[in-house]
Amino acid sequence: LAPVTPVQSDWSETPSPIAASPQAHSVAVAYWREVARMEHASVASFGRVALELMRHGAPADLIRRAHEAALDEIHHAQFAFGIVESLTGEANSPGPLPLGSSVAIAERLADVAEAVVREGCIGETLAAMDAAARLPGAKGVIADALATIVDDESRHAGLAWATLKWLLAVGGEPVRARVDRLLMMRDGVVQLE
Repeated sequence: LAPVTPVQSDWSETPSPIAASPQAHSVAVAYWREVARMEHASVASFGRVALELMRHGAPADLIRRAHEAALDEIHHAQFAFGIVESLTGEANSPGPLPLGSSVAIAERLADVAEAVVREGCIGETLAAMDAAARLPGAKGVIADALATIVDDESRHAGLAWATLKWLLAVGGEPVRARVDRLLMMRDGVVQLE
């Protein structure tokens, strides 16, 4: 995750000022700042996924959808940073993403499948569920942001499951064994390794 910096940038779509009770203010700021950082990091994650899919000869539709998801994540980060700015009255944006000197691209389909399960099938589904759970109590721009996140993250989860289906079809036993290990059943409930 990138650090948050006190700099005005185009990473913040600032809505009108948002009022929050003193009790809710610090919680709201912390929540939306973390959402902003996670959404910002997701842009890079989808970029990596697109490269991995291209490396392994994935269909154009999956690659297109990965790039569209990255664009969604830019928008999510922008309105999340904007909400923080509206709540605090202070400019904020992401600093540089700490990637190091190179970005690892998975060589094995099983490694791609594991990342897709963890970050997409589970991570995007949980992000949609979290936003959906918060939506009933939200109003105004917060409700609009959460509704967008629910729709987009649900679509991203669908992309992850479609990608996993393709990976299982082309990756054979090594991919299936990795996915089976990750998604173990215990007492009728799927649990992560």
